[in-house]
Amino acid sequence: MRKGFMLVEMITAVVLLMALSLAFVPVFRTLLQDVPKMYQWANINSSVQDLLSHIRADIDAAGELPDAYGGVTTGERTLLIEQPEGIVVYQLNKDDNVVRSILTAGQGQESKIHEENIWQTSQAKIKWQVWQKAGSGFAVEITTWIEHETPRGVEKKLANSRVFFVGALAGAYQAK
Repeated sequence: MRKGFMLVEMITAVVLLMALSLAFVPVFRTLLQDVPKMYQWANINSSVQDLLSHIRADIDAAGELPDAYGGVTTGERTLLIEQPEGIVVYQLNKDDNVVRSILTAGQGQESKIHEENIWQTSQAKIKWQVWQKAGSGFAVEITTWIEHETPRGVEKKLANSRVFFVGALAGAYQAK
């Protein structure tokens, strides 16, 4: 009876362990690189979804979508929504964060900001476009995506487009 391993047995065991470790490298790479990226994208997407739910609620309660109010005009970086308590303004600032504020003005007074919310969406891209009919805005199309840099270039992740109609759910809320 022998008390050790032969050299051939040890070499065979080392070669098998190396082959198995090479087979599991992609799994470990995924765990160490891709899972944290996906977690970050999920957090960014969650922030975007929260922003969209606020925009939807504001548009559902809207009277109309004005083109301009108090020197602020609707455009690529600004969305105006008229409500009874004032004009809700969504603006993309220079850091691509979205700022929501409510502007009110009395007779002959300047517009004043009464409330402000900020959504940090620096890696998410947001575009909105007001749909108009007969010169009046009746819906807003909002397109969102997350830009991800890869060696092949920039990729769009979690891209979506939504259309919200002014006062679309007002009747549904009153019926309940």
